[in-house]
Amino acid sequence: MTIDDKVIIRSVSSETELSEMYYVRWLVLRKPLEMAQGTEQDNHEKDSFHLLAIVNERIVGSARLQEVSGELGLISYVAVLPEFCNQRIGSRLIEKLIEKAQQNKLKILKLRARTTALKFYKRLGFQETSQVFDYLGIAHITMEMKL
Repeated sequence: MTIDDKVIIRSVSSETELSEMYYVRWLVLRKPLEMAQGTEQDNHEKDSFHLLAIVNERIVGSARLQEVSGELGLISYVAVLPEFCNQRIGSRLIEKLIEKAQQNKLKILKLRARTTALKFYKRLGFQETSQVFDYLGIAHITMEMKL
């Protein structure tokens, strides 16, 4: 049995899971930048779709889809614990968000990627649509996918 067989990808189903998801998101995306807990959330949490990656009942990753309009969706806060990276968990999260966007009849998905993740998103079908810019002291680039 591979790790891929043990990973469950599904939406958040309780407030406890939501809290655990925020903690993992903070650990991966904000703590390395020495940012306080709470900075891993924004004003769009309640109106967004959250996916979890779960291994042995432990949340090991997550990603979010926010519908901006009837045609545009934003993917953000893609986070996988370091010890679970390079095991297709991030890919499976993004693939599920793409499916959800298609079900919701969105036409375009956008995201802001760290430049270190460019190859990852390109493999999944995203294209660069901006120059490199600084966000939180890290080089990012805007990417999109037409659905």
